Amino acid sequence: MKSFLPILLYLVQTDPGSTNPRFKRSVGQFGDMIRYATGREALLYNEYGNHCGFQGAQELPFVDEVDRCCYDHDRCYERLRQDQCSSSWLGPGWVFYDWEWDNTRIYCRDEETSCDFHACLCDKVAAQCFAQNPWNQTNKRGSGYDRFADLRWNAFKVFGTWFP
Repeated sequence: MKSFLPILLYLVQTDPGSTNPRFKRSVGQFGDMIRYATGREALLYNEYGNHCGFQGAQELPFVDEVDRCCYDHDRCYERLRQDQCSSSWLGPGWVFYDWEWDNTRIYCRDEETSCDFHACLCDKVAAQCFAQNPWNQTNKRGSGYDRFADLRWNAFKVFGTWFP
């Protein structure tokens, strides 16, 4: 199950070179936010440290601030499962929300009391946290998607667009 998230993030990716895009999709929205906020391939954050990836290890210490971002993101989703998203069968990671990127900031556009809006906020805070903290190769655990993420990242640097 842990390796399922990167596949979904990849399948619903967008082109970060476009101007002022709006999004209304599911799980991949978090991956898109990461790409826009950091300029990095979102898959690079999967299997990072002790807390990044599907169901991070709660009892282990943070390896750095990026790892703490992932821990905080997981706790944010846990709070939503108990509150705004308690009636959502699949939970906050699977809701559709409306968001926008204006080339500098992320905006969540749903009704402020909705599960969608709060899931968007959790993802937004995590993506901004990633952008504010250095990504460290030594903290990246191996995953089957690392080579794929490297290829996508190198293609983006060469061509200036994301390729599916």
